[in-house]
Amino acid sequence: FADPRRLRINCVEVTGVSAEFEQLRRQVIRDFSRLILEEIDKLVATGVLPERDDYLYGTIGLVGAFHELMTEWVLAPESERLDIDSVITHIQEFFRGMLLAVLNPLPAPGPPSA
Repeated sequence: FADPRRLRINCVEVTGVSAEFEQLRRQVIRDFSRLILEEIDKLVATGVLPERDDYLYGTIGLVGAFHELMTEWVLAPESERLDIDSVITHIQEFFRGMLLAVLNPLPAPGPPSA
């Protein structure tokens, strides 16, 4: 975050530039998601997390949360921005929350009531 202008370009100004650029932006999201997924795979391999076939969707959601947090940060007036350590803490909390949700899943929804 040494230069918030770069972050602004990445988080705000590139969206919708062109179909080709949007495809590239989506690929970056998937690549970042797969990077997180590699870490989750290590936790699965050591038995910390259960084996599942749908972690990819959770990691894409996590990348979306990161993106929105950074977008909010870069668009906020400088006087209202959180310090970077607080932003990092929020990102860590998102990841921990995802892991806790996996370790303590909600019960499966029942059939819809008529």
